[in-house]
Amino acid sequence: MRIRRYTPRDRQKVLAVFRLNVPDFFDVREVRDLEEYLDRHHGTYFVVEEDGEIIGAGGYHFPDGSTGRLSWIFFDPGHRGQGMGGLLVRRGMEEIQKNRNVTRIVVETSQLAFRFFQTFGLVVEKIERDYWGKGLDLVVMSMPADRDTESKRGI
Repeated sequence: MRIRRYTPRDRQKVLAVFRLNVPDFFDVREVRDLEEYLDRHHGTYFVVEEDGEIIGAGGYHFPDGSTGRLSWIFFDPGHRGQGMGGLLVRRGMEEIQKNRNVTRIVVETSQLAFRFFQTFGLVVEKIERDYWGKGLDLVVMSMPADRDTESKRGI
């Protein structure tokens, strides 16, 4: 297994893996959102490969001068629970923390994944019911970027 930077030639494979998570973890309307994200933030996005096949993806971006946001982390359902999501989150956090202007790390997730992000020290700030789609709530989580999270992140 390896994590590498996303390139535009990965687009269709990434979208195919994403669609494996619809409707269980993402709403069908989010496919378009991911396409737009890949157009704008491809330089801070990663893919996870196993035996040369893309099995997951995730990244980060900077929506403003002081926030780093973990974004679009997902895997082929057959590869969940193997620790690769944690590797992607740690990689994203490390990249975000390299930017000295960032004071806060944020993730916008759902009620289905927020407990996973809690293991990295992110704390729930807000919940909005049916935000992503029916039965998929928005859970906004954050933590200080300069917080010592080495024990939480396993570094």
